[in-house]
Amino acid sequence: MKYKIKRRNKTVKTWYIVFIFIVIIILMSTSYSLWQTKLYINGKIAAEIKSLPVEIPSQGTDENGIDRVTTNTSMDFIGTEIYRVVSEEHVENTITTTIQHVYKQWFGTSNIDTTISFNFQNTTDKDFTNGEINLIDYNDANNILYNLNYTISNATVSPGESAEVQISGRLRGNEDVADNTYYHFVITYYIENVKYYLYYNIIILPI
Repeated sequence: MKYKIKRRNKTVKTWYIVFIFIVIIILMSTSYSLWQTKLYINGKIAAEIKSLPVEIPSQGTDENGIDRVTTNTSMDFIGTEIYRVVSEEHVENTITTTIQHVYKQWFGTSNIDTTISFNFQNTTDKDFTNGEINLIDYNDANNILYNLNYTISNATVSPGESAEVQISGRLRGNEDVADNTYYHFVITYYIENVKYYLYYNIIILPI
């Protein structure tokens, strides 16, 4: 009888150790997953992203009723609207402008020169330095947006001063826009040797 009691106690102890081990493995897996999630940004392992501390002024509501922080030149061809901004979002350090192809020209090239721009103001008491804008990702199977050029007006922005971002190119009016067409840009500055980021995305939708 004593032997059976000892064996039962040993079995209970073994199961208890196994249970604790399983719990530890689950907690470690969860912690690692959360750590990966924090580092995995837009498909790339990256350090903690610091948002560029700026104010981006509203440009009001455009002729299509869209609240905007950007402005753009005409997307018409000989008086016919070919492309139109259908939405715009400014969330934290990311601006996303969505453009839709609304009419396909069946003659000629009907390519449209267009420029999208926005301003931002340095809201800190420190200089922004070494400013750059770069295209970091894009998908445009039919080369709808081409002759692309992107600039920022000032590589250094003092406290209270502003800079302008301009993205220009040609839009094809007689080509079909492929699904999942987009361009992703990043604007970066240094503040006291620390890099800060502002993102701008263009999404182009088919008819």
